[in-house]
Amino acid sequence: GSAKQIVIAAGGGSLRMRWMNPREYARLQGASDFPLVGTRIQQLWGFADAVCVPAIRWIDQQVLTPLYELATRAA
Repeated sequence: GSAKQIVIAAGGGSLRMRWMNPREYARLQGASDFPLVGTRIQQLWGFADAVCVPAIRWIDQQVLTPLYELATRAA
């Protein structure tokens, strides 16, 4: 996919759109305070396809670890 995402706000009979900024990408990845260096496009590419740590942590705690524990108990 594209490294650039659009934020869409709809309501009250209007539709607004804008590109996400690099800081928003960092926040979504759980890296709010990460220093942003390089050009804007480099910053966007650096976060756009990254793995969101909070989401992966939740998947681990809710799915992967319980499955692993069930499998090791059954063995």
